[in-house]
Amino acid sequence: MDDGIQIREAILKARAARLARRHGPKAEAAEDLPEWLFFRRSRRIFGLETSCVLEAQVLGGLTPIPCVPPFILGVTALRGRVVAIMDLPQFLGLDPGPVPETPAVVIARGHGLETALLADEVLGVQSLAETDMLPAPANLPPALAALCRGVTTQGWLLLDGDALLTDPNLLVEERV
Repeated sequence: MDDGIQIREAILKARAARLARRHGPKAEAAEDLPEWLFFRRSRRIFGLETSCVLEAQVLGGLTPIPCVPPFILGVTALRGRVVAIMDLPQFLGLDPGPVPETPAVVIARGHGLETALLADEVLGVQSLAETDMLPAPANLPPALAALCRGVTTQGWLLLDGDALLTDPNLLVEERV
């Protein structure tokens, strides 16, 4: 089965489970829990709230483009749109590690911007209670600290999608 289909099926199953929980005895409590899409890139696991995630899929193709910062790996075509592919660790000044043979992308959208975050693997969607979220560690690099809402009990980084998508460093304006 195609990896993109498997990822979409996992997301749809998570949504179906969420809808099923809404009709159970703990429906109100479960409804208030934010959902996060988790993905691995390099040696880190990142989470984005699903409210800013459009979709996740296997990367179909990558076209490099000139005159952009190193964290912009290139662009890809997505349903008739051209979307920039961003390497999140590189953007944050961390070691990006190698690009996997079959990378995935997490499409984040908000504030009039859409970008594809490169992922080694999409891990799935999970609801998190406040007790599952811890404050961001004080020793994070400044670029990451500005975008990190906290960490899970497993140490996974919870990113602020709004802060990421409005970061002025994402805007590339090169004039020749």
